[in-house]
Parts: sequence; structure tokens; C-alpha cells
Amino acid sequence: MNPDERFEERLCEIARTGSGDDPTTAWKAEILAVAMEKASIPRGLAPPPPLLYAWAAAWTAIACLSWSGAGQPDAETSVATAPEAAFTLLLAYRSELLQQLALP
Repeated sequence: MNPDERFEERLCEIARTGSGDDPTTAWKAEILAVAMEKASIPRGLAPPPPLLYAWAAAWTAIACLSWSGAGQPDAETSVATAPEAAFTLLLAYRSELLQQLALP
């Protein structure tokens, strides 16, 4: 839509001759050089391996300890979980503490 009919021909001639001070060749070469370099491996969101090992060891210890003590019912816990026993135990501990704190 350019009124000049030779516009495209002149553009092709300019592109073929190329001026010596054209900066595009320099930055094109720089971009290509950077693109050709070996890409670095992006670091993921995973924590470092020593931290993973520590977490695995902790969870293994927790699982072993919870499974080893689950089969043995404790007599003290069964007494303390009863509602009426809890209140009387609380009163007994309170009176014992008050006796220990009493000044001579």
C-alpha cells in the first residue's frame, strides 16, 4: 500500500548491501551464543537430601515407638480417664501441693 513501487526493491537492496555499523549482527551472535550454551538444571522445590534423610529417620522412629507401645494398656491411664476419678485425683493433688507449700 505504499505509493512508491520500488519500496520493497530498495529494502531488499539495503538488506543485501548491509552497512558496516549494523549492531544487529553483534546482538544476534550474542543471543545465539547464550542459547547454544548448555542449560543449567533448574533446582526444584525439594529440600536437600540430608534433610529428607532426617525426616525419614524421625518418622520411622515415631512409627516404631507408637507401634511398640500400642498393645500394652496402662492401668494409671484407665483410672485417670474416668470422669469421677479425674476430679478426685485433682483434689488430692491440690491438697498435697498445699501441704508441701505450707510454711512451718
